Amino acid sequence: EENVFEGSGFIRHITYEVYAPADRPLKSIALRDEIPGTITSSVHPGADHTLVYRWEVNNVPRMYDEPGMPPYENVLQRLFVSTLPDWAAVSEWYWNISRPHLEATTPEMKQTVEKLTAGATNEMERIKALFYFVSNKIRYMGITPEKNRPGFEPHDVSITFNKKYGVCRDKAALLVSMLRLAGFKAYPVLVNVGTRMDPEVPDPFFNHAIVAAELPDGRQVLMDPTDENTRELLPAYDRHQSYLVCDPEGATIRLTPVQPADENMMQIKTTAVLNPDGMIEANSELSFQGVNDDEYRNAFANMKPDDIKRFFERNLEVSLPGARLQSLKLVPTNLFDMATGLRAELKFTVSGMTANGGDKSVVSIPWIGRRLGIVNFILGGTGLARRKYPLDTQYTCGLHEDVSLQLASGFDGVVALPSPSSADDQSVSYREHFSARTNAIECSRTLKLNVVEFSPRQYLKLKHVLQTMANDERKAPILALAPRRPYAFPAAVKLPPLPTPASDARILESHKELNVTGPDSAVYRVEYKKLILTYNGKIQESQVRIPYNPACGQARIIHAIVTSASGVRQEISPDEINVMDQGWNASAKRYTGGRILVASLPGVEIGSTIDVAFEVTLTNKPFLSGFESFQFPEALQEKSFILTAPPGLKIQRLISGTPGIIHGQDLGDAKVQKYRWRAENVGALPAENGLPPDWTYAADVGYFVGDLTNYLAALEATMLARSQHSTEAAA
Repeated sequence: EENVFEGSGFIRHITYEVYAPADRPLKSIALRDEIPGTITSSVHPGADHTLVYRWEVNNVPRMYDEPGMPPYENVLQRLFVSTLPDWAAVSEWYWNISRPHLEATTPEMKQTVEKLTAGATNEMERIKALFYFVSNKIRYMGITPEKNRPGFEPHDVSITFNKKYGVCRDKAALLVSMLRLAGFKAYPVLVNVGTRMDPEVPDPFFNHAIVAAELPDGRQVLMDPTDENTRELLPAYDRHQSYLVCDPEGATIRLTPVQPADENMMQIKTTAVLNPDGMIEANSELSFQGVNDDEYRNAFANMKPDDIKRFFERNLEVSLPGARLQSLKLVPTNLFDMATGLRAELKFTVSGMTANGGDKSVVSIPWIGRRLGIVNFILGGTGLARRKYPLDTQYTCGLHEDVSLQLASGFDGVVALPSPSSADDQSVSYREHFSARTNAIECSRTLKLNVVEFSPRQYLKLKHVLQTMANDERKAPILALAPRRPYAFPAAVKLPPLPTPASDARILESHKELNVTGPDSAVYRVEYKKLILTYNGKIQESQVRIPYNPACGQARIIHAIVTSASGVRQEISPDEINVMDQGWNASAKRYTGGRILVASLPGVEIGSTIDVAFEVTLTNKPFLSGFESFQFPEALQEKSFILTAPPGLKIQRLISGTPGIIHGQDLGDAKVQKYRWRAENVGALPAENGLPPDWTYAADVGYFVGDLTNYLAALEATMLARSQHSTEAAA
């Protein structure tokens, strides 16, 4: 157990006692970052042959939080106690509870291992082939009920392999098992991401699981298959974290190795042409390395192409106001091609990059790295002038940017260039340089954060470097202008066409029916089939989430079937269907809490077809209404919606969106009201942020059962009547 005896409020007094059997005393006790004079301790015999350990905490001054500081458990006054003898005991314990699940292999797993490693020419290639399979093909998801010990024990590896999903311990166990099938010595590894564990006081409460494999020369390779889009075997967020290899002999706690900043760089190379009127035409090549590859690849894998384009447009606009992105190429086109590093090629224009007066021109350099690269996110937490606690950056990283600025006719040489700036320290380094050659200016900037934790002294050095960078931002080259010519207005910038919206999944068919049985009751039945086209589609469609309120409704899955591209069919099992609370429940306890029926679909992959049917029964509803969409972020092949109701009920209807997309029919007669709406071959909507409600622009059918005007009048009368029940409310 651990206790932090310091915080953001003054501590007047705390008593902490541990009662232990005399034959099971505390084996480890450590008080860290002690504030002298605030804690006293004692041990004395208690009743029934116990030992009583007692700590008295008095008059602890408050601390003040600092942005980016390490967790309290690593820097404030804290006490660790444990009955465990050493870290080896934790290592052996987790190995023993994992081993039966690691051994639950199948012939199909063995065949997959042999197939994946068949073409490998060395041990690392074999390891990577198995790693990328578990990383890419086994999605992170876990709502299957645990047998016991939630949070520790993995499922049988055969279950994770067949279902194609699991949480970190499941994915780690599967990779360990596949590596062992391939002949490697491999073990599960417990990691605590965020808070480092005490090296002397053992504690089993880790929050993550990864894998260790041993090479023939004895070196150990750590890898984290939880990250589904990582190129690195051990992503940067796992660096400088406490880890414990769990093997039969037991191991001790260590820190994962930190990468040099050179392996986590954002590299930008821009070649541009500048004319005297201030217009720049530029090409930039961006290379994402290490943590930058991991973070941006993960982000782009969950975006549509038009989302990615807007991402670069926004960042260009912030770095160079008025910049227009002309074209974008992202490499690799398949973001799961881990053999190829992530790169982007941008072509853009920007005006207003010169300030001319007389025969001189002050030039703005088209640096675009101000908003790109992990290093810029880290620097957002450096607002304090000085610190008491370290700055925890999580990553070593940096940015290197080269700009080659070609000068069009109209300039007459360089008058002055900014003087070079540099700073070099164990923790941070910076360099900026300008040089001139015939009709060109060459510029470069490099910033490296060389440590993952800046001490207060190192933080002062970082602040000095940031001040130097800010001063350099105000410096600019000065060029001489050639004798004036008649002014020619620059040609209007032609914007590139909007990209064609892409789909993450294609809706093959969707059939929905709302059977209204009375003014306050109905049955809503849905059946749809979708083809999964992208990784993002796989993630989004792997779960079916049906929100409902048990006060007036119930939901059930009728069927859910996944068919792979090769024709393998898997049907959902009962233990993959769960009911969870909606997020608002805790903040509105006087209302009946909302529920979400969550179904985890088995074996969803790119190319899979999912076939889902569910039903929601509605009763005692104050009114029945809704909007049924016929236009989505995914392309739609066919959809129909049927609304039936008894005669005599008023049904208000609204069709929105571009005329002609939705085709409606009145199929009713004297015995029943029946309306049907259909749409076919509707293209995907573009991915745009900040949109108004979809019924204002998209193809929707809206309905209200009853008379909305009468309902609102009755609601108002009820609220006014109830407000008269107290003098204060009436006033």
